[in-house]
Amino acid sequence: MKPKDEQKEQQILDATLALVEQQGIAGLSMAMVAKKAKVATGTVYIYFESKEALLNHLYLSVKRHFAASVFKGCDAGDPVKVCFQKICYGYIDYLLGNYAAMVFMHQFVNSPFVAEASKNVSMQYMQPLKELLERGKKEMLLKDLDSMFMISFLHGTISEFLGFLKTQPKSSYKKYYEQVAILCWDGLKA
Repeated sequence: MKPKDEQKEQQILDATLALVEQQGIAGLSMAMVAKKAKVATGTVYIYFESKEALLNHLYLSVKRHFAASVFKGCDAGDPVKVCFQKICYGYIDYLLGNYAAMVFMHQFVNSPFVAEASKNVSMQYMQPLKELLERGKKEMLLKDLDSMFMISFLHGTISEFLGFLKTQPKSSYKKYYEQVAILCWDGLKA
């Protein structure tokens, strides 16, 4: 049996992201993905047995990339507030550079296609943020709220902020990065 081509798999994933951004998950078909990826429909099925399998694989791929981008540069030894700010900046950077991925993640987590196993693996990618929030609560810097609730707050705030940021000149981005990090911190600090 011939090994799967990683480049072809990535073409399929990229095509799926583009289609979801353009039209959403509901109407997505394997034939549409194949056409966008410039491969035969049967080829898509060689890599992914179903639409659900494709979407779950894409979700985990996007979450892995997201986590690697957002948590880079944040050392476990950094003070909580410094690491929190770095994560906010990384989050904004990721969303600005990966808008289609953001659209996909938002739609996918609210769809009937998300598998329980994908949710569980996805939670592992958020572990560094959860640990930081727990450390902040232990040091009495952050409110004693459920960490997943806090993560939802951060995600919602930063995601909504992106819409505003995209209307501003790029020269003002740094100022707004700082402001949104301060607002997020102030919203969660004890």
